[in-house]
Amino acid sequence: MALPVQMILNYTFLYICVFIELFSLCYLFYAISRRNSPLRQAYFVIYLLGYIVDFTTKFSAVISFYGKFKNVCLWHNQFLFGISGLVLALNRYTAIAYWNEHHRFWSFLPTCAWCIFLLLYPIIVDIGFIASDPNGFTCLPDPALNEECEKVYGRIGVRQCISNVITSIGSITLSAMTILKIRQTSAPQIARKLFIQSCVSNVIFAVFTISLVFHGYMWIHKDTTNPTLLKVVNIIANSSNYARQCVNIVWLVVITRSLIRAGNKITMLSVTGTCSTTSNRGKTANIRTTFNKG
Repeated sequence: MALPVQMILNYTFLYICVFIELFSLCYLFYAISRRNSPLRQAYFVIYLLGYIVDFTTKFSAVISFYGKFKNVCLWHNQFLFGISGLVLALNRYTAIAYWNEHHRFWSFLPTCAWCIFLLLYPIIVDIGFIASDPNGFTCLPDPALNEECEKVYGRIGVRQCISNVITSIGSITLSAMTILKIRQTSAPQIARKLFIQSCVSNVIFAVFTISLVFHGYMWIHKDTTNPTLLKVVNIIANSSNYARQCVNIVWLVVITRSLIRAGNKITMLSVTGTCSTTSNRGKTANIRTTFNKG
């Protein structure tokens, strides 16, 4: 029996993204294990944490596309998207705006606390809704169990969208504030690359969130929804999600390679971030800013 076009595209996107994430994660783990690695900072650690969760979700889908473990991981992962972007945007903002306190904000213990918070966030914001739903815990591992489970997943999708919209607005706001701060200083090239990466990620994530809104609405009203339109929205949601994840991690690998190739001198400039700013009197003062430390 021939597979439908939607399923073929879903599997194609999935396998390509799993392949890219696997080799990228292997390289990033190698890079972070190097002595004096520039990746041993909160920004990269949080990024890696998000991709470990994302790769686990995608790999479980490769093993069993409709598996119960995969469905639970996907629920967790889609809540994690938005909040992890917000935390990373906050990290970049404090690196510019509060350079003298940035290392204290993002030292080992605070970074561990942020990682724990990110892993618990989906549970904190959604477990109450699932528990209050008569079919919540029954349907979470298996959205195709019955028609009611499809509606349960539709409501989950709406809550995910609300969470991601709020966190996306916060991320975009912080990124804009950070760009304004960078314009006042001669920020290192590496800082600019990270912000370009963030902007591209936000645009693709906006497409994913919008498509997820329509997808959730259509699942709730599946009886009156055009099946072809539902498939198209599903393809857009999956492709934008996979594209965002692949572009982000490949871009991170490129940035990491540029840091390592630059050598100790350039790495110190990008991590401790020596920059200059001009005062109102026209005098130039050198300020050591931790753009990428943490």
